[in-house]
Amino acid sequence: IAAEASHDAGRYVCNSTYFAALAHLEREGDRAPCVFVHVPPADADGWSDARLREVALVVVGELVAQAHEAAPRA
Repeated sequence: IAAEASHDAGRYVCNSTYFAALAHLEREGDRAPCVFVHVPPADADGWSDARLREVALVVVGELVAQAHEAAPRA
């Protein structure tokens, strides 16, 4: 699965959505992590809906695992 980290969430709606979420967290003083995962259309490069769902679950699972590892221990 080709993937890369970026500070650019895409154009227009994607970028606006991501930075609005970051601004909201900052205004509320919430230190929760925030990510934007851009998922291409199902027909892009022959990817099916089922395959995109599978990849999305892997990505979310990895993000949760990393957040759990980074969480302070009580």
